[in-house]
Amino acid sequence: MREWVASLMQLGVSEADARAYVGAPPPPPAEFGVWPENWPAVQVFMAMQTQWRRNAMTGRREGLIYEALDRVMRWCGVAPEAEADCFSRVGVMERTALGVWAGRGR
Repeated sequence: MREWVASLMQLGVSEADARAYVGAPPPPPAEFGVWPENWPAVQVFMAMQTQWRRNAMTGRREGLIYEALDRVMRWCGVAPEAEADCFSRVGVMERTALGVWAGRGR
């Protein structure tokens, strides 16, 4: 879908019109708010962006590689007493991301 939007834009069609034509959702906002209690988990999730386990046959993401998570939490400064809460919040983001990708056929 992204390729179709890009191709239409190369032909002079505005991004909004190209997205509407191919049924693509609008781009996400460049900025968004994060509640303070979620900020450590967002930092950990972003730091884990290269730690996705992929299916060898399809290449689809299957979930985070949890072996790296404890080290990443330490690098991000998550206090030991907050690790369980952070783990839970990262899991919510992981499941949400997997659901979005599954909906897009990735």
